[in-house]
Amino acid sequence: MDHPHSSPPPIAPLSERDFRVFAVLGTALKLYTSHWPFMVGVSAVALIAMAISIILGLIPVIGQIFLFLVLGSILGVTAVPVLAKLRGENPAFPAIYRALPLPRLLEIIVCLGVIYGATTLIKAAILAAGVGSLMIAISSDSAIVGAGLIVTIPLLLVLLFIETRLKFGALLAVDVSSHESEPFSRLKESWNLTKGSVIKLLIIFIITNIIGTVAILIPIIGPLLITIPLELATMSVAYRALRGEPYHVPGKALATPPNPA
Repeated sequence: MDHPHSSPPPIAPLSERDFRVFAVLGTALKLYTSHWPFMVGVSAVALIAMAISIILGLIPVIGQIFLFLVLGSILGVTAVPVLAKLRGENPAFPAIYRALPLPRLLEIIVCLGVIYGATTLIKAAILAAGVGSLMIAISSDSAIVGAGLIVTIPLLLVLLFIETRLKFGALLAVDVSSHESEPFSRLKESWNLTKGSVIKLLIIFIITNIIGTVAILIPIIGPLLITIPLELATMSVAYRALRGEPYHVPGKALATPPNPA
């Protein structure tokens, strides 16, 4: 049985991965419905951590650093038990985290914070360039608006592309064992992991984001029962499928990723 932080096997060739949009979404849904108390529990931990960090974020400097680290690490840290569940283990709170020495846990959190910061800066720079181009065009005569859109739309597409390619850095940081966490190596691995699958991932993320956004309109209950567990389940299943690794859910267990005909 895999240890939560043992090194996963090498990424399978793309042709050997069981990565289909509705297979991933269906398995994520099965994971949630089969283990909904567990998934809601993980979601509650994430919500409580975010609520505490937002309150502490009101404290100048120290509180804001804490808020940044929590927001950056929440996906990776809460994905640890979900990934363990997909490996066929039976993780329990907080035992799965007690297996990690405190220095290692803090190292992972800092690594996740750096990943979050790096990706946020990249996305902010691209978004600022796109919005800035559009605003300049709008403030000028109408003939320039079209030119502004020509610049802005490709930049937004680049933003989506980069966000998709780097999205699994957090999961790689918590699932790959090393004596020291290397955030930029994790981002590079995420880039390699998603090669050839960007369109499929975008479809998956668009569907889950639409559902999650609608659920947020129901305060507390929506994020607790739908938004957070849906994202965790989908990200974790997609991650395992992209790696060509088996994932274990009642009614859907893959011993090895099947080769497509």
